[in-house]
Amino acid sequence: MTTLRPRKRQRLLVDAATFVQRLAEEVERSDRYGHPFTMLLLEAPGGLGVSRLETLRRVATAARSLVRGCDLVAVFEKPGLFAVLLPETTVSGAARVLERFQTQIADASGA
Repeated sequence: MTTLRPRKRQRLLVDAATFVQRLAEEVERSDRYGHPFTMLLLEAPGGLGVSRLETLRRVATAARSLVRGCDLVAVFEKPGLFAVLLPETTVSGAARVLERFQTQIADASGA
């Protein structure tokens, strides 16, 4: 008898190359089956009153806490640039994720 194990949650962030590969797969899947997906580009805000590294950590944590296990969050070489891939998500669904992200970052900065 085979025991099923729950899938491990993804790492907090993936690199740009992994993200681009998954994005290409998602575009192909969307073209083939007509399923929606969206992508968000997020830039870490400056001036949270903490170091740049701490700011990036807060943004990364906020982004991962707001997405599902099938979603993908990546950090790019440009400091503070994040991308979020949201399979099976419409534009209105992505807008809700973005609103929650902005609220969480504002709360973390004490705004």
